[in-house]
Amino acid sequence: MGLGTLCFITPLRAPEMSDNWQRICELFERTATSVFRQTTPEFRHVVVCHEPPTLKRVFDRRLEFITGDFLLPARLRGKAGLTRDAWPAMSDDKVNKLVAGLQRARELNADFVMLLDADDLVSRRLVAHVLSHADADGWFVERGWRYQYGRPWVETLDGFNKVSSSCNVLARRWFNFPGQPECERDADAALILQGHGQAVEAFAALGAVMRPIPFRAVVYTENGENMSILMHEYLHGHRQQAHGNPLRRLLGKGKRRMLTWSRRRPCTPALREEFALDPSIP
Repeated sequence: MGLGTLCFITPLRAPEMSDNWQRICELFERTATSVFRQTTPEFRHVVVCHEPPTLKRVFDRRLEFITGDFLLPARLRGKAGLTRDAWPAMSDDKVNKLVAGLQRARELNADFVMLLDADDLVSRRLVAHVLSHADADGWFVERGWRYQYGRPWVETLDGFNKVSSSCNVLARRWFNFPGQPECERDADAALILQGHGQAVEAFAALGAVMRPIPFRAVVYTENGENMSILMHEYLHGHRQQAHGNPLRRLLGKGKRRMLTWSRRRPCTPALREEFALDPSIP
C-alpha cells in the first residue's frame, strides 16, 4: 500500500449475538457499499469478526475480513432483548476487535484510520477530503445524519461524535509507532478505550489537533442491533426510570417530538447517492 490511504476499521458481532444475522449482513453490506462509493479509490476496509458476513455483492481486495479466536460474549437476553448485564461483555468484544483492526492498519501502513460501525454509512466525499489534508493530525464528525431504513427523511444530528462511534479519523503519526509498543498501546487507549466522545480531548493531551469535518460526513442508522443504543440503556436506563414525575416525562416527550420534527430533511436522491442509502432494507 502506498502513501495516501484511509483504512476503515469495522468490528462485526458474531451471528450468535444477533437476533437476525441476515439483517446484520444486509446492513453491513450497505455500509461497505458506502465505503466503496468513495470518489477516490485510496482506501481499505478492514472488518474484524468471528465469522465473515454473507454478502450478495462482490467487493474487491480492499475489503478484508480478519477472523480470530475472539471469546464469544455471554448471550444474556431478556424478553426485551439484550439485558444491561450483557453490555460489558459485548463492549469488551468490540474493543478487542478494534484493537486487532488497528494493528492491521499499522501493518498496511495506512495514512489515516477511521473506526466505522457495521451499520453506519459514510459520505462518498470523506476519503478525498481526508487525503487532501495530509498534514492534519485527524478529524472528527461534529455534524452528521440520523436515519431509520424505510423512512422518507433523515434527521440532522449535531454533536455526532457524542452519539456514534463512527466519528474519529486519526493520522498515522498518532497511532503507528514501529518498535514502540507502549506508544501504540497509548494510542489504542486514546482512540478506543477513552470513548469516541473523548477522543478529541484525549489526543489534544498528547499534542494532536483533531479538526471537525466541514460537512455532514456520516449517517448514523438506528436499528434494534445498535451497540450505541444498548450502551445508552445500560448507562442511563435505571436513572431515567427513577427520576421525574409522569407529567414532566409527558412534557419532555412532547418537546422531543417538536425538536425531532424540526430536524427532519427529505431523503433526497442526492443524499441517497452520497451515502448509499437504500430505503428498501426493512
